[in-house]
Amino acid sequence: MWNGRELLDRLLASLEAQTEAATELLVVDNGSTDGAPELAAHAERRDSMGRNAGFAAAVNRGIRESRGEWIAVLNSDVELAPDYFAKLLAACRADAWFATGKILAAESDNRIDATFDVLCRGGAAWRVGNGAPTAPRFRSPVPSVAPWTAALFAPNCSNGWGCSKRASNRTWKM
Repeated sequence: MWNGRELLDRLLASLEAQTEAATELLVVDNGSTDGAPELAAHAERRDSMGRNAGFAAAVNRGIRESRGEWIAVLNSDVELAPDYFAKLLAACRADAWFATGKILAAESDNRIDATFDVLCRGGAAWRVGNGAPTAPRFRSPVPSVAPWTAALFAPNCSNGWGCSKRASNRTWKM
């Protein structure tokens, strides 16, 4: 997170409301100066980058420092439905190496910000569903690349990102 105190407050509240509680909460701060680190003080663990080292560096630090069996990467601007972890865990346990939910646009309850990311052979990535109305077609399994906005990853998946035992060409969206 970086200077997102208001956003972090909403995320922490949605984490407390989960029907399947997280076993560990690690907040990685990218040098915030807006009071966000103080808000995160009640988190089980905090890690400070000391400066804004960027999104990728903070995510990598969080993955390295995590102790939990499952790894959930969440941006501070995400507000989760109460059954988010329960649904994603069920999907991962059904033979997927990661799962993600529909990410709705902040200004609308029925307009999608993104569902998952895809890559073309040329290496360009895009967010599937961006701007589309939510629909049943966004509830079925599809091959994709994990989005880094909000996703849950299977145990040992970060070990070289090989995911060899659990990897499949299917992912599940809720």
